[in-house]
Amino acid sequence: MSDDTSLLAILEQRLGERPVLRDPADQARYLSDWAGDRLGMPLAVVRPASTAELAEVVTLCREHGVAMTPQGGHSGLVAGALPASDGRELVISLERLNRIRDIDPVNFTMTVDAGCILETVKQAAAEHDCDFPVSLGAQGSCQIGGNIATNAGGLNVLRHGMMRQLVLGLEVVLPDGRVWNGLHALHKETAASTSSSCFSAARAPWASCPAPYSSWSRRPNKAAPPCWGCPPWRRLSISMSWPGVAAATCSRPSN
Repeated sequence: MSDDTSLLAILEQRLGERPVLRDPADQARYLSDWAGDRLGMPLAVVRPASTAELAEVVTLCREHGVAMTPQGGHSGLVAGALPASDGRELVISLERLNRIRDIDPVNFTMTVDAGCILETVKQAAAEHDCDFPVSLGAQGSCQIGGNIATNAGGLNVLRHGMMRQLVLGLEVVLPDGRVWNGLHALHKETAASTSSSCFSAARAPWASCPAPYSSWSRRPNKAAPPCWGCPPWRRLSISMSWPGVAAATCSRPSN
């Protein structure tokens, strides 16, 4: 029995047969991203459902010398989450890591699994009269883990910042299978740099983040594009979302 076959047999023994997809027909939707212009060919697709299972998969891959390709919501356009075409990389899909672990509307924080769909997170926040501000075209399919790995911005980036500014802590599976727990809900951080910031925007080539701790804000109850009187030599353009101004620019009118 080859090392690759041995690895798959151990994974099926530890996780069960359903989370391990060997049949090419079952792997079809994991072979391309949204662009659809390239196909990968994995050794297999494994779908862990917890941090412990993910850590076990990573540990076994390290022991057997098998390369790993983390995969999220298939919303990318540059084949960053696709396996090579030689059939030797194991795709690790985070789609079953989709629990919302905790919601704290008083502290404006929530803990979610990395495989949670962005739209699901936003809806969960809205149910508590709060707003998770990241909003983008792929929010119905992209996952929080991918948003963190790519440091997503979206429509509200000027007011609320990039995804990195919304991450308070992370739980990370390191390349050797160890789990680093950096989950915390404290908004103030006086360190020059945090360990969580090292993983945000890292595009996940060397770690998997199964659970981020994210911050949110009270949902605005008003949105108004105001028109204010200005001196004749100046034009004022303001975009406002109550209770604060998101952006304002002044310019001289053209002659």
